[in-house]
Formats: sequence, C-alpha cells, structure tokens
Amino acid sequence: MAFSDLSEGKKATIAIGFSVAITLIAFELFAWVFVGYRLGYRFTPFYYSPPVSADPCEQWILDLQLGDIHDASAGCSVSDSVYENGFVRYTHATKPHPTVVVTLGGSTTDGLLEHELGHTWPYWLSRLGSEGGNRELLVLNGGTGGFSSSRELRKLQRDVLLLDPPPEIVISLNAINDTPAYDGRMELSIPYYNERQLRVLNGERSASGSFLPNSQLLVYRLIDRIIRSLTAARRGEAVKPIQFELDPRFEKTLPRARFKTKGELWKFNVTTMHAISKAIGAKYLVFVQPTMGLKSEKVESMSANDKKLYGQIDQHYFADINKTYDEIRPLCREFDFCVDISELLKYDGHDLYHDPRHPNARGNRIIAERVLKELSDRGYRSAASK
Repeated sequence: MAFSDLSEGKKATIAIGFSVAITLIAFELFAWVFVGYRLGYRFTPFYYSPPVSADPCEQWILDLQLGDIHDASAGCSVSDSVYENGFVRYTHATKPHPTVVVTLGGSTTDGLLEHELGHTWPYWLSRLGSEGGNRELLVLNGGTGGFSSSRELRKLQRDVLLLDPPPEIVISLNAINDTPAYDGRMELSIPYYNERQLRVLNGERSASGSFLPNSQLLVYRLIDRIIRSLTAARRGEAVKPIQFELDPRFEKTLPRARFKTKGELWKFNVTTMHAISKAIGAKYLVFVQPTMGLKSEKVESMSANDKKLYGQIDQHYFADINKTYDEIRPLCREFDFCVDISELLKYDGHDLYHDPRHPNARGNRIIAERVLKELSDRGYRSAASK
C-alpha cells in the first residue's frame, strides 16, 4: 500500500513518529557533543552497550578500592603464567623454595598486556631469574595498566598483604603515571580515589546498556544543575560551573591530604610501601622507569621506528613528563631503596619502544636484566640449596 493510500489519521501518526525520531536523534547528537566536550565524559553511541574486545586480556571491571582492574573471569592466557587473585603468576620456577617476588606498576609492568606490548619485564625477570645457580624467582606480577604509585600502594595494602607465603621482595616500577592530574583533579587532597571512583561514590549514573545514553546523562546533569541553582539561590551563593564536584556528604567526611605536588605524593607512597614491606619481612625496591620523551634523549641515535614514535609525542605531554621526572629523580636519590633507571634504554639504532610510553620486548628484557643485577648487587638473591 502506498503512503498516499493511507488514511489521514495514519499519515498524521507516521508523520508524528518520524518527527519524534528526528528530534530524538538531533537531541542525542547535541548531547553527544556537549557531554564529550563540556562535561568530559567519554563519547558513546546512540544505543550503548559495553564494547567486547576480541582479546580477553583487555576486559576490565571497576574495583572500588583499586580502580579499573582486569576481569579474571574473561579467560586471559599469556605465556608461561596463570592469572589468579589479581596476580600473574609465572611458571618458570620449578624447584622447591623459590624466592617469592611481587612486582607492582602500571601498563609497562602489566602481565596481561603481553599480546599488545610483548613480553613484559616481570616475565623476563621470572625467566632469567630462574636460570643460573641462585634460588629461582617465583614472580607474582601485580602490575595493572593505569596504576600510579597511589594505586600501587593500595594494591600492596590490600592484595599483597594477603599472600601466603608473603613475598621476600617487592619491586615497583613507576613514575610515568605520576604526572599532574593523572588520577583526577582531586588527587592531591584525596589521593587514593581516582575521579572515576569518586564519581561512583557520588552515585552518578552510567548510561551503559540504555537507549540514547548521552541524552539521558545530559538531562540528568541539567536536573542536577537546576537543583544546585535553586539551592545556591536560597543560600545566596553563586552557582559553580558544571564540572565534577564531590558529594557534600563525602566533602565533609573523607579525610584530606595536604600534598602540594605529585612528587610529594610519590615520595609518601614509596616510603609507605617501603615501610609496609619491611613490616612483613620483605625487601622493597622502587625503580624510576625509563620512557620516551625525556630531555636527555639522543634522538639522532634512535632507530627509524623509534624516531617515528618520538614524533608522535604531544608537547603538553612532553612538558608534563619532564616536569614529573625533574621532581621525582632528586627525591629518588634520597632513598637507598630507590634506583633511577630512567636513562637505562640507550638508543643504538635498534628498536626499543612499542609506543612512546612503553618499551618493546627488547627494552623490557634490558629492564629485567638491570633489576636482576640490582638484586644480586644488594645480596637479595641467595644461592640455590643443594
């Protein structure tokens, strides 16, 4: 039946339905732009469902204490290891009574990113550490993509303390994720909740799995703005711009830190991890990690691929990472448990990096070899029992 043959009532119904659909789509497009650019939320399609990665190692869930962590139920499998209870346990050690080592860090350390980044330095630490005449190393890798030193401390306080037997050595590789505002705008006053965790505490809704998610979020925020405007008018106060604000209940309840810089926070985190490790009978070492973009680099000695990666570095990132390292490096020299290896990866015409932030498998092996040397030099590795 042609449209012209329909009754006037049906034509009107179709026209109204079409107009409503166009209006909803137009409003969703507007909300899509507003939510992304003004409110700082991730863009989502009109009908949003969580993306399913082909790689089970890229499945994430929100841990209210640690932030985003890997979903162990996704069935991720990487070389010579088992992932369980928040740790990648490497299987290179086969003899009785190995030295138990826990590694902490961000994505450079993360054992489940092997498919993307290649063998990580804890993998090489386990593999190389189980060779030769010393006690084998049983490496439990707790590194997780996105973790700063603040997240590492939480991981140590909660997960590492539950290990049985406890580790004999705890190793952190960090600094790159300790740049300003990495964990959110409130990181210096509420350092152990990143902004995503604080939004959950606030009770902010997620539009995941719902129709027109950006429109829903925008309407929700507009209603919140109206309520805050009415409240401010009643109190005779000015209305603050739309941005993340902590719920007044938590504003008054959560304890506040008084760190002035991320370097101060990093120093507190690593000294606290050192103290906790000592309390459980473990040796603690923190290594200031190498990364691309530091001022001391000799670009002319880079491989063609590394030069290409270097050219991708944003100038704002270049400034942030150098500011962070300029503050952390002198702090590292204050502690005998801190080792600065930020200039370890020397360019020699061969590829060292997977991307501007992460070494490739060759670079990771160099890091592991340096860590093993440090353990041996300090006498933290003992000879194998006969």
